[in-house]
Amino acid sequence: GRIYVAFADQGDLDADPLTGHDNLDIFVIASDDGGATWTALHDSPKKVGADQVRVNDDIGGASQFFSWLDVDQATGRVAVSWYDTRNDLATGNDDAQYFAAYSTDGGFTWSSNFQVSDGTSNGHAAGSFNLGDYTGLAYAGGVMHMTWSDNSNSTSDNPDGALAANDAYYDALR
Repeated sequence: GRIYVAFADQGDLDADPLTGHDNLDIFVIASDDGGATWTALHDSPKKVGADQVRVNDDIGGASQFFSWLDVDQATGRVAVSWYDTRNDLATGNDDAQYFAAYSTDGGFTWSSNFQVSDGTSNGHAAGSFNLGDYTGLAYAGGVMHMTWSDNSNSTSDNPDGALAANDAYYDALR
């Protein structure tokens, strides 16, 4: 009966319009009353702001965005996946990998984040900072099935080569 929503929001949560807001984080909120209130995670040790729980565990000003969430109906575990620029060594916050985490306790705490994609994609190189805007996650039978747009050519089969047009990538993890 719990409803979950994953979203990206500024990481500093200071409401100061003069502060740079390049640091987006992934948050999860939940409702146990059909969406009337979103306070189901208010007792979480990872709660920040208005009863949301931060999922990404990086430190610094990297952005996380385009999250996807699913609940494994067999186990009750919750998983979230997203693009993440934590390993961008240059300026621009535009070199991204695909990351994920899961919760075994209804969203109160989250696993350490793990990188799913093998390579690093660059949204700017794909044209107009385009990573495809869409990702996917299905969590079933203890397996996370994820798909994302990627131009790293980490599998050496992108017909356009590295850092050109995006291809769709898929991985399944237990």
